[in-house]
Amino acid sequence: MRKDIIHDICDGQFKRDVISRCVVQHFLSQIALPNLGTAKEVATAVLFLASDKAGHITGIELPVDGGVTAK
Repeated sequence: MRKDIIHDICDGQFKRDVISRCVVQHFLSQIALPNLGTAKEVATAVLFLASDKAGHITGIELPVDGGVTAK
């Protein structure tokens, strides 16, 4: 029997070099935290879910969105 566990990372808006200051300000107005997230923060969540530390977590949706879904 296969024991695949599938998770969903729900990422939000993140720092990019190609977006304007105006767009950044708009994104910041939509989130609960005072700064945009980074790709490293999403990767950290993915690595956690793939690790043994998340051994009893199954099939979740994990928002990594700076609080958009909590707002």
